[in-house]
Amino acid sequence: MNEVYKNPLLSFPEILLRGVGQVFFQNNPWTGLIIILGVAISSWVAAVDFLLGATVATLVARWFQADEESIRSGLFSFSGGYVGLLVGIFAHPAMAHPVLELTVFVMLGGILAVPLTSGLTHALKRLDLPATMFPVVVLLWALLAGILYKDLANFSAVSPLLADHPDTSPLYTWKTWFFGITIGFGRVFVQLHPVTGLLILVGILVNSRISALMALLGAGLSILLGYLFGQYEPILRTGVMSFNPILTAIALGGFYLYFSWRSVIYALLGALLSIWLFAAMTVILAPTGLPATVLPMVLVVWVMLLGGQTFGFVEQVPLSELTKPEEHLKHPGK
Repeated sequence: MNEVYKNPLLSFPEILLRGVGQVFFQNNPWTGLIIILGVAISSWVAAVDFLLGATVATLVARWFQADEESIRSGLFSFSGGYVGLLVGIFAHPAMAHPVLELTVFVMLGGILAVPLTSGLTHALKRLDLPATMFPVVVLLWALLAGILYKDLANFSAVSPLLADHPDTSPLYTWKTWFFGITIGFGRVFVQLHPVTGLLILVGILVNSRISALMALLGAGLSILLGYLFGQYEPILRTGVMSFNPILTAIALGGFYLYFSWRSVIYALLGALLSIWLFAAMTVILAPTGLPATVLPMVLVVWVMLLGGQTFGFVEQVPLSELTKPEEHLKHPGK
C-alpha cells in the first residue's frame, strides 16, 4: 500500500475512489468503484461531474499542502466531488450553455471545497465533532444562490414531499419497500435508478457488513414510519424519505460511535429524528428554493454526538481513530 501512495499515477485514482466511498463513510476504493459505476448506470454525466470535482479538489489540496492523511483518505475528493455532482444536478436547468457553465462551476466547487472542508474540520475538532457533509451543503447553497440568484426558487427541483397528490393513497406492497429502500440509497446522489441503489448497498457491504446492516435498518425504518403515518405511497417509492436516515444510521451505528446494541438503538433514534427534520426543513426552505439535501443528517449527527458526550449510554470513537465499525470493535471504548 505504501508503494501505491508513493506512486502518483497509482495513488491518484485510488484517492478519487476513496472520496466516492466517503459519501457513505466508507474509506475503501473498491467500495468507491462499485458506487461510481452505480451512479454512471443512472447518469454518466453525474459520475463525470463527481470525478471532475474530486480531481480538482485533490489537486488543489496538494497545492495547498493540506494534511496528507486527509488527502489520501479521500476527504477532499469527497467534498469536491459531491459538490460538483449536486451543483450539476440542481443548477443544470438554469444554464444557457450547460457544458461550459457546468464545467466551470464544478471546477469552482472543487477548488472552494478545499479551504472550506479543511477549515470547518479543524474548527469542529474542538467540539469533538466531525464536519461530515456540512462543507458540501454550505458550498452547494452558496453556488446555487450565486448561479441562480433571483430565479433560485423557479429553477430548483421541487421535493416530492411538497408535490400535490390525491387524497387516497395506493396500497403498500413489497414494491413500496423495495423501491423505497433501493432508490433511497441512490437518492444520496440524487439518482432514481433502483440498480444504482443496489450497487451502492453492495459497495457498502464490501467494506463493512455493519454499515450495510445499519443502512438497511435506517431505510426500512423510514418506510415503516411512512406507512404508520399514512404517507402517500408513491412518495415513499421515490426514496426521498430514506436517504437521510440511511446516512444517519451508518454514521451513528458503529462509525462515530462504538458499535453495540445501545448504539444501534441510538442510531435508529437519530434516523427517526432525521426523517422529521428533513420534512420540516423541506417546508422551511421551499420559499428559498434551496434543497435540504443531507443537512438533516449532519445536524442530527452533531446533536446526537454532543448528547452522547454527556452520558454513558454510548461512547464516541476518537476522530483520529476512525476507520470502520469492524475495526472499532477491536479497540472498544473503556
